[in-house]
Amino acid sequence: MSPQPVQRRLVIYCPGFDPRGPRHYRRLYRKQAALYSGRSGIELQVSDMPREDRQWLQWQVHNASDEVTVDYHCLDWSPLIRRYWYESLPSLLRGVFQTLGQYVRCGFLGRVRREAALTGWAFLITLSYLFIALLVASVAATAAAVWLQQAVSGPIAEADWQWLAGAGLLALIAYLMWRHEHRLGARWLMRIAVFCARYAQGRIPQIDSYAEQVTAYIERVAKTKPYDELLLVGHSVGTLLAIAVRARWQQQADADTQPLACLTLGECIPLSSFLPQAQQVHRHIRLAAAHKAPWLDVTAPPDGACFALYDFAAEFADPAASDGRPRCINARFHTAFAADTYARVKRDKFNLHFQYLMAAERPAAYNYFVCSAGPDALDAGTAWSATKPHAP
Repeated sequence: MSPQPVQRRLVIYCPGFDPRGPRHYRRLYRKQAALYSGRSGIELQVSDMPREDRQWLQWQVHNASDEVTVDYHCLDWSPLIRRYWYESLPSLLRGVFQTLGQYVRCGFLGRVRREAALTGWAFLITLSYLFIALLVASVAATAAAVWLQQAVSGPIAEADWQWLAGAGLLALIAYLMWRHEHRLGARWLMRIAVFCARYAQGRIPQIDSYAEQVTAYIERVAKTKPYDELLLVGHSVGTLLAIAVRARWQQQADADTQPLACLTLGECIPLSSFLPQAQQVHRHIRLAAAHKAPWLDVTAPPDGACFALYDFAAEFADPAASDGRPRCINARFHTAFAADTYARVKRDKFNLHFQYLMAAERPAAYNYFVCSAGPDALDAGTAWSATKPHAP
C-alpha cells in the first residue's frame, strides 16, 4: 500500500552559524523556489508577506502542481550567533589556536584520520588556512628583511636579488591566499569550530534554552492545524540544535505525539561530538536516534565544511532502536548540474555549503524542494542515494 500524499506540512528550519538572520533565508528560498519551478515545471508559490513572531519568521509555500501547502517557520537565533561572532582577526586566531589545542590534546586529529578522513582533513586544512597565509607572509617578510640588511651593508650581489625575488613571490602567494579566503569561507569555518568546541564543553548554555523554546513552539503550532507531516530541518551548525530539539521531542513523546521527521544538511557534528566533554551532545544524539520517525542526513564529499557520509549516530545510538537512526545519503551535486556549471559551483567552497538549500539544473538524488514542498513524506523516499555511510 502506497503512503498517503502530504497535503499540509509544517517545516521548522534551524539555520547554521550565520548572523544574517531569517530574512536572508526567506529571500534564498523564494529565489531558489522560482528557479526550481522554472526548471521542473512544478509551480511553487511563496507568500509575499512573511509574518514575524518574536524569534520566528513565517511564510507559506503552495505547491500548485501537487496541491501541497507548507507553513515554513525559520528560527532567528542570529542574536546568539552574533554574540560569538569574532570580528577582529587577532581574537579569532586566538580562539582558533585554543580550539586546535583542545582538539590535539583529546585525540581529535587521530579520530578524524581513522573515522572521517574523507572530508575531515579538508576541513582542518581550511581551518588552518589563515595561519598558513600568515606563515607565508612572515617568511616573505623575513626574506625581504634579509635582502634589505644586505643591501644596506654593501653592494647588492646576485644572491641578494634571489632573496628579494623569493620574498616577492611569497608575498604574492600570501596576498592571493588572503584575497581568495572568502571563497573557502576560512574565517567562517574558524568561527564554527570555536563555537562547536565551546558548546561541547558546556560553555554555550543558550543553545539548550533555544532547544526548549523550539520544542515548545513546534508543539504549540502543530496543534493549530491538522498537519500531515512535521519536518525539522537543520543546516550546518543548526544540525546541533535540530538534534537537541528532536531529543526533547522524544523525551516528552507519548502515544498521541505526532512523529517529528528530521532532515540534517551539511552537518559538522563531530566538531562537538568528538570532544570527550560532549556528554550532553552524545545524549542528544542517542535520544534523537531513538525517536521513531524518519531522519535523513544529507552531505556531499566536495563540501569541505561538513563531515560527509559519516554516521555520527553509530557510536551513541541504541542498536535495538534503529528506526530513528539517520539515513546518510550523498547529495551527489555533480549529477545535478552540467559539467561546466558544476565546475563553477565546486570552486566556490563557501556557496557549495549552501547548495543543499538551492535548486539544481537537473533531477538528482536529493532535492530540497521535493523534501520541503513535495507531496511525499520524508520516509516515502524519492530515489535517495544508497551511499554507504562511514561509521566508526
